[in-house]
Order: sequence, then structure tokens, then C-alpha cells
Amino acid sequence: MSRKKSDLKQWAKENMKGVENTLFPSFTPDMKHLDEAGIRWDVQ
Repeated sequence: MSRKKSDLKQWAKENMKGVENTLFPSFTPDMKHLDEAGIRWDVQ
């Protein structure tokens, strides 16, 4: 079953109201602190 990209976009516009991306914070390798440089990189 093949679907056109335009059909998928139209479906998303009709059904995906209020959906947005979320940023998850990066942690240092020991998982004890936030990695500020990593977070800045992700946001950029």
C-alpha cells in the first residue's frame, strides 16, 4: 500500500493538533549533572 506524502501531511494537519517537539536534557557521562554544553548544542 503506497501513500502520497501530501496525503500523509493532510492527515497530520487534521489529526495531530497540539503535538510539539520536546527537548530532553543531556547529562554528563556519570549521569549526575546536566551537560550545559550538550544542551546548548541540542538547542542550536
